[in-house]
Amino acid sequence: MLSRLVKSHEEHLPAVLEEIGTNPEQLKKDVASLREWYSYQTHLPQDTKDCVLASFLVGCKNSMEIAKRKLDMFYSERRHYPDIYGSCDPASHELTKSYKTIYTITIPTLTPDGSTVSMLKLKNPDPDQYAPLDPIKRLNMMYDLMLDQTIISSKNYLIYDYIDSTPAHVAKVNPLIVKTHLDTLSFLPVRVKGLIIINCPKFAVTTYNIMRNFMSEKLSSRVHVYAEGASVLSKHIPQEILPKDYGGTGDYTLESLNDYWHDTLIEHRDWFLNESLHNSDESKRPADSKYKVEDDRFGVDGSFKKLAID
Repeated sequence: MLSRLVKSHEEHLPAVLEEIGTNPEQLKKDVASLREWYSYQTHLPQDTKDCVLASFLVGCKNSMEIAKRKLDMFYSERRHYPDIYGSCDPASHELTKSYKTIYTITIPTLTPDGSTVSMLKLKNPDPDQYAPLDPIKRLNMMYDLMLDQTIISSKNYLIYDYIDSTPAHVAKVNPLIVKTHLDTLSFLPVRVKGLIIINCPKFAVTTYNIMRNFMSEKLSSRVHVYAEGASVLSKHIPQEILPKDYGGTGDYTLESLNDYWHDTLIEHRDWFLNESLHNSDESKRPADSKYKVEDDRFGVDGSFKKLAID
């Protein structure tokens, strides 16, 4: 499935590049320029692949300066979110429990416009087993792995299926967790096309009203909340690429994709456990660094504390 997703990204890349006003040859030159700058950023992981640099250029609509700053943020901000980026062991008790409790998947086929689609849905309806930060962690690990494999498309849909949710589940999703989810999404080189909630009960609407408080007006307009189920997804995403249990025509179900991603993360366990590949070393930050983590973190600059959207 990962190889299929990589292939899908590669097939859509020329159109994605054309959309942002560049081409494969120019992207290669821009990656070389970004690499030269990156080599002087001694606080950042120096084993970072060209596909990662290229993904940030694409995600930042080929703006070199924005890509530099967002790359720095991607590696530097992680230490402020230990619940998401700390101890990323896919075989840990917490993440194994999350795999058994919540379907957390990325579909292996992009939409026709080159958007990635990820989904979250309760697997075990017992609210005592529900830990809302763990699927966010698993989702970010998937994004990290995809970044390491290929130049990813910059557009993204997230689907949250709230079927079987109860007030006890919703009570665990406090404003800090919502903010953490949105913050960690903002570090990625992706532009959010839609946050889609289906099977949403009335008691959960308050949660999404809270979520809107952390969003720009434009992003808020891309949150779609439906009481209906899978049938409404076709308003946003071609039905054929969805899992079979959501009316798709592919060879995968939500269950099989959840199993696949769990196994794939474990296969890359050593890579995830090598923290030097994923985090900055602030003791090595150059004195003349233009990016000041603490300032941007509290919104002095304000460039990246909002999710990127088209």
